Amino acid sequence: MMTSTRSKLLIATCTLLCIAALSGCDPKSSESNADASEPTDISSTDSGSSEKAEAAPQSEDQSGSARPSATSPNGAEVALEPPLEIAGMLQSEDLKALNAGEISSEKLAGKAATPTYNSVRLFPKKGSSYGVGMQVWKFEDDSKAVDFVAHMRPQYLGVEDAPADAPTPGERAFVASRAGIQNYVFAPKDGAHHVFALSCSDDFCKGGWSDLKTLASTVEKRVIGEKVEPKKELKKDAKKAAKK
Repeated sequence: MMTSTRSKLLIATCTLLCIAALSGCDPKSSESNADASEPTDISSTDSGSSEKAEAAPQSEDQSGSARPSATSPNGAEVALEPPLEIAGMLQSEDLKALNAGEISSEKLAGKAATPTYNSVRLFPKKGSSYGVGMQVWKFEDDSKAVDFVAHMRPQYLGVEDAPADAPTPGERAFVASRAGIQNYVFAPKDGAHHVFALSCSDDFCKGGWSDLKTLASTVEKRVIGEKVEPKKELKKDAKKAAKK
């Protein structure tokens, strides 16, 4: 009886050992253990996938192409308005009567050109003279141009009413002088709503108001649309008058 029981236990034990040995050799069991314990090696990614990723087109944001905005819907380009055109209003040739040397030009400092504002400074290439400066503003209508002249008046020092012989007199203009610079600010009548601020240094406009007035008259005629006759040399005219 005891022998029979021991035999049964021995057989059961051997059976269990065989089952355990067989499960250890099962390939399915090995793959399962490997997946659970080892991380994926990303360095072994297929090279074809990598090339595809590099060749993929960039999105609009990444490539910097046109994007919609408040001022340019659907990425359309918006043309910028050019600055106010003033090139023909005052030219270097207009200064020949005041200076025999070569004239240079540049923008006046302090305010950038816009569609309604621009400036220029004409001065002798040699020397340190300020020469002549011109600022120009353009408004929607004449009343705003006149109002702007009144607004500018308190901003100058040494202000006086424009002389009676000024190209533009009255409330539409004033003159000012400070630190060797003469100024004439005016809004020509029928001048397409422009306001001009002409300035000239005493060492350049040696004739004082007379020279500044001549330059202003030239500018006013051009903006109104009148033909400007070639200027005679004032110095020669002065010499002829003195001989007479």
